Amino acid sequence: MDRRSCLLRWSAMCTALTLAAVAALGCKSGLESFSLLYSGYDLPAEWDGLKGQKVAVVCKPVTTDEFTNSGAARALSEAICERLKARVSKITIIEPQKVADMIDKGLDSPVAIGKRLKADKVVAVDIESFGVLDGQTLYRGRAQVTLRVYDVATKEIEWHKQPPLIEFPSYGSTPASDVSEPEFRNKFIAILSDRIGRFFYPHDRYAQEDDIIR
Repeated sequence: MDRRSCLLRWSAMCTALTLAAVAALGCKSGLESFSLLYSGYDLPAEWDGLKGQKVAVVCKPVTTDEFTNSGAARALSEAICERLKARVSKITIIEPQKVADMIDKGLDSPVAIGKRLKADKVVAVDIESFGVLDGQTLYRGRAQVTLRVYDVATKEIEWHKQPPLIEFPSYGSTPASDVSEPEFRNKFIAILSDRIGRFFYPHDRYAQEDDIIR
């Protein structure tokens, strides 16, 4: 049997096995399995309008805990910038320190900050709540955020999202005896930046939290 015949037979066998899986698993789950065979494990970005753009990330607390959470907002901004820079094609990220300087000077509007820094888009992250304490001896990160992407030229919101409450760990809490509060806070910010970044770039649906915070 020649090489071409072997390849054709192998291709037909793979197709038959895939179709059998579709029938066995049911239409919806089977089609998802079929898709995975060809596209791998990446889920697409929910909004991919940051490609090729000059982007500023503006993270700000909007609650009465603004002073307490200002450090977390800056750390989160830096973490999101690093993820976008690494995962979004041809993006240009404005340095987070430049954005922080604008906020310190009293600029409140994401569009005004973007215009001053000559950005094309602004990713605005409003931190409505943020905390890592779960009682006196336990840690569990919880954050509620609202996300908006502004087009600086038109001043319009191009995309908006309010994810459900983000928690880490997903179940249970971490004893304070296992880790210091600053270390746990850094881990939670890494998780939070990953959850936010995933809206803007393809990501592994099976990524584990331990892999993200390493």
